[in-house]
Amino acid sequence: RSTLFPYTTLFRSNQRVADSEHDEARWISAEIDRLADEAGVRPRDVAVFYRTNAQSRALEEAFLRSGQPYKVVGGTRFYERREVKDAIAYLRAVDNPDDDVSLRRILNVPKRGLGDKSEAALVQHAARYGVSFGVAIADAAGEERPRGAGAGAGGAGGTTSGAGGAASGEARDQGADGDEPPAVEGLTTRARTQVTRFHELLVGLRHQLAAGDGVADILDSALDASGYLAELRASDDPQDAARVENLAELHSVAADFQDANPDGTLADFLERVSLVADADQLPPSADLDGEAAREAEDQGRVTVG
Repeated sequence: RSTLFPYTTLFRSNQRVADSEHDEARWISAEIDRLADEAGVRPRDVAVFYRTNAQSRALEEAFLRSGQPYKVVGGTRFYERREVKDAIAYLRAVDNPDDDVSLRRILNVPKRGLGDKSEAALVQHAARYGVSFGVAIADAAGEERPRGAGAGAGGAGGTTSGAGGAASGEARDQGADGDEPPAVEGLTTRARTQVTRFHELLVGLRHQLAAGDGVADILDSALDASGYLAELRASDDPQDAARVENLAELHSVAADFQDANPDGTLADFLERVSLVADADQLPPSADLDGEAAREAEDQGRVTVG
């Protein structure tokens, strides 16, 4: 027998009004615990329904904090959704100019005429000169390298991270006099122009970060200046409307982080997101063995959808 929790009906039936989505999610989590203690209800016996995809995020985080196993059906976990991963990739590229994975993800997102050939030309340039993909982008934009940095400016293969990566990018972004960068071979004139615009976008966002702008403000600027949000809003696809809602929810996550951590940095926010995203990939029995693991699997997971 299943205990079904329609997301809004649950609160009406208990005549309780939540102050926020977080309060609502925490109450649902606590109610599931109460049912387990008083009636022996297992996580697999419980389902939580919500009206829009963006509402899943607060529930997912509440379950993670309380250690309750769950699964999202008919959809994707919040931090695994394409638009959320794209937005976070922009933030990672701002925080660390040598984050190759994030830069390659957003190079042509939204589409700016930089396809596989352009990406391959940048990758080959980075390999040829032993620099990161981020430095290859800066070279294509014609930005001078810090004087004396040589071929290895920025760190080979994008392995530089955090403060080190940001420092190397910051020196270039400040426009200090330096050495002429080597030309990136294989880029058309149009592609070079688009790479330059992409680089200037990131430089502008890094200036915001250096000026002390908050995570939510930088996120908004990235989505607006890149044209990402405008493209979704102009679409007639209902899924794109849902993606806009998910990005609005991510903005709420960033704003809540700023309110709770006035001195928190972009790097701190990204670390928190990574911890949440990694945690929700673990099966209920991940840290258990033997009889405990079998019992955890038998308990199953709360269904969210």
